[in-house]
Amino acid sequence: MSPVLAYCSGADCLMGVYLFFVGVFDVKFRGRYNRNALLWMESAECRTIGFLAMLSSEVNEHKCKNIHTEKTSFVPTGRRLSFMSGSLFG
Repeated sequence: MSPVLAYCSGADCLMGVYLFFVGVFDVKFRGRYNRNALLWMESAECRTIGFLAMLSSEVNEHKCKNIHTEKTSFVPTGRRLSFMSGSLFG
């Protein structure tokens, strides 16, 4: 497995953990979230799963940028584009 796929798989697993715990706490606070909103937002659990979500998103975004840069920076250029006419000159 390539390192890029391993990083993306790990990031997706972190997002899965985040979504699992969002579901767990949704069941816990069902029908009572408004009364517990401030308590929830200041809790260690909220901060921890929020960190997992941000880490997952940042790793995925970083890897997508790396893949894009890698794929576009090594494109062989045998022709030159003329910006004046929009045509290709070889």
